[in-house]
Amino acid sequence: MNHHLRRRLAESITALERGDISVLSAFDSPSLSHIIGLTGSPGVGKSCLTSAIVTELRARGRTVAVIAIDPSSPTTGGSLLGDRLRMGKHRSDAAVYIRSIASRGHLGGASSSTPLVLSLLERAGFDTILVETVGVGQSETEIRHLADTMVWMTAPGLGDDIQAAKAGVLEVADVLVVNKSDLQGADETAEQLRSALHQAPAVGVGQWQPEVVCTSAVDESGVSEFLDVLDRHLAAEGADARRALREKRFGQVVVELSLDQLRERILTAAKPDGRPLVECIVNRLARGEMELGDAVAHVVEAVTR
Repeated sequence: MNHHLRRRLAESITALERGDISVLSAFDSPSLSHIIGLTGSPGVGKSCLTSAIVTELRARGRTVAVIAIDPSSPTTGGSLLGDRLRMGKHRSDAAVYIRSIASRGHLGGASSSTPLVLSLLERAGFDTILVETVGVGQSETEIRHLADTMVWMTAPGLGDDIQAAKAGVLEVADVLVVNKSDLQGADETAEQLRSALHQAPAVGVGQWQPEVVCTSAVDESGVSEFLDVLDRHLAAEGADARRALREKRFGQVVVELSLDQLRERILTAAKPDGRPLVECIVNRLARGEMELGDAVAHVVEAVTR
């Protein structure tokens, strides 16, 4: 990737964060990327493992984009200057693109602009896209609706994580990783997860059953085996299902974005005493509780009266 393309990507992502989806038309790769969501509580080593994954993917000849959802200030970059400097060694690699996106308080571990950014990077032709979430707990299951493969990470000694996983994360994860497997208790943690999976309702796609993998970002052990598991899951999912996911996700995002823009324009035009009504109408329209024609009539009344 040359400097010009990097700059185009950076400028386009900034535009998407502002709601301008027209920039998507500048990228037209027909290929499907493997979108991998990496989630888990703070301290499990997501950034270190992400860096190790990038190294292994590049060794396999694949181009990689990394989206790191940053919980801190979009102005300062926040923890990108701390944890994510661990990925700094890849920044000179022309086949790797790394971008941090501020969550701006968005729940679910992702950012409201993440689906659009994923669409852009896929259209730019990256083989693999890694999405590293902020690490805030069970609400991160939202990444499930964005990724082809969802990976949930833990580390030895985090008993509370295992209990939380039993409460819901195990039902949506495709692959579970015990990172920092060089530490004592890794095998026991992995066995606890396998036992929990055995007791959990069937998840995954087709005949796929979630797998538990042990890795260590320190010496990169287990990373190659981990990627083999990811490839097997991708094959089990199938290209048709992935295309359907893309279409559904992009359609939802465009509708939500259009509604947000519509709300802002109408609220700007409405008289002060009519704004609460407009907000209520647009929200009901978004939830499917009101027909478009009725909503328009009520909005016109609120704006003009």
